[in-house]
Amino acid sequence: MNTSKGFTFLEILIAIAIMGMGLTLMVSIFKHNSKMGKEGRDYFVASLLGQKKMEEIIQRGYEDILNSGNKSFGKPVAFQEDGEVVNPGYAWTHEIVLQKNDLLKLKVRVLWPKPDNTHHIDFSTLLANRE
Repeated sequence: MNTSKGFTFLEILIAIAIMGMGLTLMVSIFKHNSKMGKEGRDYFVASLLGQKKMEEIIQRGYEDILNSGNKSFGKPVAFQEDGEVVNPGYAWTHEIVLQKNDLLKLKVRVLWPKPDNTHHIDFSTLLANRE
C-alpha cells in the first residue's frame, strides 16, 4: 500500500499557476484603483479651486466684471495667493458673456496636466445687475 503524504509535482505546478493568475489579477486591480484614485483627487482639487475662483470673481461685483477687459477664454493663468503660485499644475481661465436683460454669464475653466493641460472642468453661473 502506497501511503504518500506529500503532493505530486503536477499538483504543485497547478497550484503555482493558479496563485500566479490570482496575483496578476490582484496587481492589475490595484493599478486600476490607484489610477482612479489619482483622477478623483485631480477632479476634487480642480473643483475646489474652480469654486473659489468663481467666488472671487463674483465678489468683484457686476459693474467691475462687465467692464473688465478679458471677455473670452484666454491663456490659462496659475492659481496664486499673496503673489505665490499655489497648486502648481492647475491653471484657470474665464469667459464673460452679456446675456439678455442685463445678465452676465460667467464661466470659469480649471485645467490640469494630463498631458498638456488637456483635462478641465467648467463652472458657470448667471450674475444679475442689482442696481
